[in-house]
Amino acid sequence: CLDGTRVDVLRDLSQWAMSDDRERIFWLSGMAGTGKSAIAKSACTHICSVIDDSDFNEPVSLFSFFISRHTADRRTPLRILHTLVYFLARVLPSDFRRHVLDALSDRPELLSLSIADQMNNLIGEPLERCDISEGTRLVIVIDAFDECDKVQGQEGGEFLPSLLSMIKSSNVHIRLLITSRNEHTIGCMFAQCREDRTIRLHDIDKLTVARDIKAYFAHEFPSLEMSSLDSLTDKAHGLFIYAATVVRFVKLNEFFEPDDLLRRILQPSAIESTFERAPDPDYDLLDEMYMQILRSALPPSTNRQNIDSAASVVRTIVTTLILLQDELPISSLARIVGLKQEQVTKVIQRLYSVIEIDAAGVARFLHISFSEFLLDPERCRDPSFRVDGVGAGIVTDYHGRIATGCIAFLNSTLHEGIIDVLQTPPLRSWQRDVPATESADSNVVLLRYACQHWCTHLSSSTPLPALPNPLSHHLGTALHQFCLEHIFHWIEAISVLKYVYRIRDALTSAAFWCEVSHTSSSRHVQRSDLHS
Repeated sequence: CLDGTRVDVLRDLSQWAMSDDRERIFWLSGMAGTGKSAIAKSACTHICSVIDDSDFNEPVSLFSFFISRHTADRRTPLRILHTLVYFLARVLPSDFRRHVLDALSDRPELLSLSIADQMNNLIGEPLERCDISEGTRLVIVIDAFDECDKVQGQEGGEFLPSLLSMIKSSNVHIRLLITSRNEHTIGCMFAQCREDRTIRLHDIDKLTVARDIKAYFAHEFPSLEMSSLDSLTDKAHGLFIYAATVVRFVKLNEFFEPDDLLRRILQPSAIESTFERAPDPDYDLLDEMYMQILRSALPPSTNRQNIDSAASVVRTIVTTLILLQDELPISSLARIVGLKQEQVTKVIQRLYSVIEIDAAGVARFLHISFSEFLLDPERCRDPSFRVDGVGAGIVTDYHGRIATGCIAFLNSTLHEGIIDVLQTPPLRSWQRDVPATESADSNVVLLRYACQHWCTHLSSSTPLPALPNPLSHHLGTALHQFCLEHIFHWIEAISVLKYVYRIRDALTSAAFWCEVSHTSSSRHVQRSDLHS
C-alpha cells in the first residue's frame, strides 16, 4: 500500500497481531479488486519491521502464504499445510522437528490421509508436545484463500476448519490472518469460530476508500488537476484494482501520450442498453477499462479482416493463460498453441496493464478479475475478445488446442532411454522440487508441464468429432502416435518427476475421452491403445 493509505485497516491488523486478546483469527474479506492482497503484503512488511526492531524482544515468527489460482503449487491445500509444517520446523525448537519425524516414522501412510489427520499429527500434536518458551507468538498470514483448490465443493476442503480448530485449542499463541472474497462457503467455515474478528473491505466508509484511491492517483499523476483526480476516483468506485490498472495503462503505454490516454479514460461513455441484463454495476467501469486495454492491443487498421485476425491471436493468448494448469515462460506458451514467440511477446507487451512478465519470462495476469471478465459474456460483450462465445470458439476447444500442443511436444521429445537422459545433472532441474521459473531451458519446463497436464487438457477438450478442423485431425493424429510410440516413455518420465500416482487417473480419463469421442471407429486412435 502507498504510505498514508489504508491507515486504519493496517493499524487494526498490526495491533491485533501483537495483542493478547482472545481474538486469534482475523478474516479480511472483500470483493475482487478491493486491495486485500496489497493490505496483506503491507501487514507482513510492518510485522517484519516490528520483529526486526532492536527494541523488540518478544519471540515472534511470521509465516505468509500467498495463494495463486494460476500456479499449481500455490493453490493446493496440502501444499499450504506442508509448507506450514516446514516453516514451524525451521522456527520452533528442535523437539518439534523430532515429533514430526516420529509421527512420519510411526505412520508412513500419514501423508496419504485426510487433511484433518495431517493437521493434527503434523502440527497440532507436535505443538502440544513441544517445549516452547513462554511468550512465543506465531503470526500466520494466508492471502486469497478463495483461490485455493476446492475439495468436495469447499475451498481447501478440510484445511481451514482443521486449522481454525487447531489454533483455538492450542496452548501456543497463534494469530491467523486470512484474506479472501466473501464467499458463502468460506463464511460458513468462519461461522464455526466465534472468537474472531472480521473486516469486510467493501463495507469500509466509502469516503475513506475514495480518499486513499485519490491519494494514489495524486501520487502517480502529480500534475493532474483536482477535478480530473476527482473524476478518476469516482470512476474507480472503490476498486483499487481499477486505480492500479489505470496507472499502468497510462504510464507504461508506448504508443500514445499519457495525456491522450487520460482524456480517453475521463470521457463519459454511454452504457449500452441493448442487453437485457447489465453486469454488476460495481464492475461496469472496470469492464470498460478492460475493454479499452484489449482494443488498444490491436494494431491500427480499418480492414475488418485484419482486425478480426489480430483479435483472434489476442483471444488465443489470454485464453491459454486462463486455462494453463501452471505458469509457463512465453516461449513454452507460444509453442503449445502454435504461435511464434515474438508474436506472443508483442501481444502481451501491449497488454502490460493487465499482464506482467517476470524476469524468467513467465507471463501472468495481474489480477484474477481480468480472467473472470473474459469468461463472462454478460461482462465482456465484444465477441472479438470473449473467450466462451459463439463465433469466438468455446473453452473446451482451446483445451483441445493446448492438449494437441502438449502431446505433439511429447512425441518430438520422448524416446527410448529418456529416463537416463533426464537423470543426468544438466537436466535434473526439470524435476518436481525445482520451480519451473528457475530452469534456464524452456524445453525442460515445457517437458515437465506436458508430462503432468496433457491429459487434463485432453479430458477437458471438446470430443474429437465436434472439434473444428484442422484441430480435430491434428489432435487425433498426435494422440494416435503418442499411444503407439511414446506412452511407456511418458510413464518413465513422469516417474522421474515423482508423479507416479497420476498415471492411472490420466490413462483412465484419456480412455474415457476417447470413448466419448467415438474413437473406437476412428482412424486416428482407439481406446484399446491406452489399455495395451
